[in-house]
Amino acid sequence: MVVIGWSIWRERGALRFAWGVVFVYTRRAVVPKDVVLVRIDPSVLVIPERAFLGRKKLKAIKLHDELCEIEYCAFYQCTALERITTI
Repeated sequence: MVVIGWSIWRERGALRFAWGVVFVYTRRAVVPKDVVLVRIDPSVLVIPERAFLGRKKLKAIKLHDELCEIEYCAFYQCTALERITTI
């Protein structure tokens, strides 16, 4: 699922804000190669191994409090990843 959303974070004392297309990651979802912003759906309790492998444009991920596990190399080669936050 894709939604239009925003992201806000603090960086070096300043608040940063970005609008964009947010990919909502659900169980067994195929993650687009050009994904930039991701929100993990509350139905996801485990992010599987290599789920986001090589998503080089991925900048931000929003997790939820019920997430139990992030498996090995789930975000391997996500070279643009700057922040992981919880909702």
